Amino acid sequence: MKVLLPSLAGQSDLADRFQREIKLLASLSHPNIAALRTALTLDDQLVMVMEYVEALPFPPAFKKDPFLTRRRLTTLTRCSRP
Repeated sequence: MKVLLPSLAGQSDLADRFQREIKLLASLSHPNIAALRTALTLDDQLVMVMEYVEALPFPPAFKKDPFLTRRRLTTLTRCSRP
C-alpha cells in the first residue's frame, strides 16, 4: 500500500505525480511489476493498493545474484527515495 499523506496532498505537483503513477501502474501488466489492485481517496489521503509480492530481503538476494554490486545497490537505494 502506498499513501500520499494529507500534509503532502496539498502540494499539487506531488498529488499529480501520485495520480499519474496510479494511471501508469493500472496500464501495466508484467510478472515483475506488482499489479495495482485499487486506488481511492480515504480521509483526504490518496491511497494505492498493490498486490503483495513475496521476495527475499536485500542481503540474501545479493548472495543469490553476484551481479548486484555495491554500485547497483546505491542506484536502487537512490531510486527508492522520494
